[in-house]
Amino acid sequence: MNRSFERLVRPSVGLLAVALVCLLPSLARAENVVFRNDCRSSVVVQTAVVVKGVVQKDQPVLLRPGDTTDKIPTDMDRIVTVYDARSNKMLFRDVLKADPKNPRAYAILPDPQVMNKVRLVQRKVK
Repeated sequence: MNRSFERLVRPSVGLLAVALVCLLPSLARAENVVFRNDCRSSVVVQTAVVVKGVVQKDQPVLLRPGDTTDKIPTDMDRIVTVYDARSNKMLFRDVLKADPKNPRAYAILPDPQVMNKVRLVQRKVK
């Protein structure tokens, strides 16, 4: 009788382990941020994080007009810097606060108040 009981219990334990492995990533899901270039010229977007007092820069991304970045995780505060692709002049820099529960998307637009600068405008997430 013990052997038949063990045969019933073992598959269900394995099934439970597989279910936990599949469900855990969705519970600890970190949301993302996406940037879209709505300017007439190309820009470079670079994010960075500060870990133990050291700035760690991510790979810069060239955005042509209308292009979007890949999803960037927002599990910690990020420094967002936007450069002009031709002159490498800084157009925007600010800190994007961590928000692991809400996905966000931003449009990069020319700033009408300040010449040769851009601004980030939050837009609806698709």
